[in-house]
Order: sequence, then C-alpha cells, then structure tokens
Amino acid sequence: MFGYKEINLKRKNGKKFFYQKERIDRLLRKIIKESQSESFWHQKTFFIQKNLSPEYVDKRNKKNIRVENLRRAYQFLNEEPDINEESVHTLYEMITNGLLDSFSEENMGALYRTRDVYILNAYDRMDFDKGFSPEEIHSHMKDIFSYEKGEEKSLEEILLKSQIIHFYFVYVHPYYDGNGRTARMLAEWYLLKRKAYPFILFNRGVSFTPVEYKKSIQKARSGDLTSYLEYMLKTIEKELKKEKIIHQISSNQKERLSLLEEKFLLYLLSTSQPTIQEIRDCYELQEDYSKTSFATSILSLLERGILTIVDNNIKINRKCMSSKEKIKTKEESLWIKKKLENS
Repeated sequence: MFGYKEINLKRKNGKKFFYQKERIDRLLRKIIKESQSESFWHQKTFFIQKNLSPEYVDKRNKKNIRVENLRRAYQFLNEEPDINEESVHTLYEMITNGLLDSFSEENMGALYRTRDVYILNAYDRMDFDKGFSPEEIHSHMKDIFSYEKGEEKSLEEILLKSQIIHFYFVYVHPYYDGNGRTARMLAEWYLLKRKAYPFILFNRGVSFTPVEYKKSIQKARSGDLTSYLEYMLKTIEKELKKEKIIHQISSNQKERLSLLEEKFLLYLLSTSQPTIQEIRDCYELQEDYSKTSFATSILSLLERGILTIVDNNIKINRKCMSSKEKIKTKEESLWIKKKLENS
C-alpha cells in the first residue's frame, strides 16, 4: 500500500501489521526535538525517581499490593536484565503476585497460558476477540523477542519500536490477566536498556485516558497501527510538556520540590482546575497514613507561591516558572488548611 510501512509482526490471518509512515514520522520528529530540550530527561536517576519511590503497603488492600508489585518490578528493570522468555515471565510473576484468581494460577504453563481466552472489546459490547491459541503463543512471543533485538538506527526508531512491542504483546495476550501491565513495563524495559529515558512517561500518560487507550488498541487489531501510534506518541508529548513545567517550577525554588509536591502538580496539570471541594474530596479518599502528607504538600505549594486560588479553584501560578516572587499565599494556605481540617 502506498504511504504505508509494514512491520515484521503478523496478525492472526498471517498478514503483517502496518502504519502510515509520513503521519507517524512527523510526530516522531516533533517528540524527539522536544525530548532533546531538557538534559535532566536523559539521566537514569529521572527514571528511578519517577518509578521507584517508596510506598506504604497495606497487604490487605489489593490496590496497595498492586502498587508494591509494580515497585518491585521497577527495581527488577533497574538492574537491566536481558529481555527473553524467562526474564519476561519473571516480570509477569512480580506484577501479578497475590492478584490472580485460582483459574489463572491453575491453568498457567511453565511460561504461558494453557487455555484459550476471550477478550471483551474496548467498547464494552459483548463481542469478544479470541486471543492466539496456547499452541501459537510461543512462536509469536519469539517474534517479539527477535523484533526487540533488531538494530535501531535512530532515537525515532527506538521510540516507535517500544510502542509496537507494547501493542503486539497485548495482541498476543500470553497470560490470562496482567497482559496490559506486563506489555507496558516491557516497553519501558526496552526503552531503559537503550537509555531512552524521556519516553518511559507513556505509561503514566495512558492512566489519564484509559478509555481512549483501550479504543486505540482495539482499532489497531484490524492491522493498521496508525491511530494507536498517534495516540501513544501524543500521550508522550503531553507528558513531556507536563514534566518540563514541573522541572521549571522546581528549578526556580530555593528548595527543590518533594516527590509528593511534584505528584500534586502533575495531578493539576492532568485535570481541569479542581475546586476546593474536589481537593477536599481527594483528601478524604487518602488512607489515614497519607492524609497528613497530602495536606502538607498542598499547603507547602501554596505558601511557596507555586499554587494560588482563583474563584474557588486551585491553579498553578505560572509566574513561579520564571520568578521566585510570592503572591498573597499566606491567607490562602490558612483558608485551605481550615477547609481540609473541617472535612
């Protein structure tokens, strides 16, 4: 097909996947240019800080077990082991530890599932996509590992390959559960080994638009990866811009922002300007052990002039990106403190 480029990974019908080369190349060039503008993105410590921060874990809560599993998995990736069948299976076991149902555990083979799966589509309709049969999984996983080891000639190729690997792993669906999490971490693993640290932010980005993410994968199953790749690349671009703003703010402070303060700024940059009531609701959703840290982070950002309150909405004071000037924050911080304490 004119204007399309085939990928050496096959669909169930034996045909290769493809994408519109000019559209994707244009996006790749734009993102690479953006990623080169900040030197801090190209440090391994950036990856570690964003993904290996310690978390309190209540093992009675499956959500917290999932967080702890991911933290341990990132520690494993930080060691940069080779990507192969055994190491990917180790990663999968870390991610799903304590979270699988009895059927999934009892019907796992040495590396992959031993039964068929039927995947509900992204539009929540009752038409299912049948994954590859257990007999086919091994050969298609070998295709992923061969594709991963192929030579890349540019940063653009590395970024593109990371998201193709991400999609194809989900498409093969080698496990009963945890395929998406493992696929995303495999793509991060690939990027980490090639020192392409800025692009690991894609995993964070898809969490803000999960419906669009699932729909892009659903559409790509037909063979044309263009829409999926556009979604993933634009997601990376958005996250790079957010991180640049946070870094600019932090760099203009006498004391650098804490990780919790950065996370709150990320929340603000990823949502419409929240009201005081919405912040209070968010505060109430925190576990008891984290409420103090949550409130302290907000108050610190207000007192340092990084946040301000306008018409009952909390917003980032963009002046702090280029100036250390503070604006009427003492009264605002006392007001929001009272709001939180009275919730």
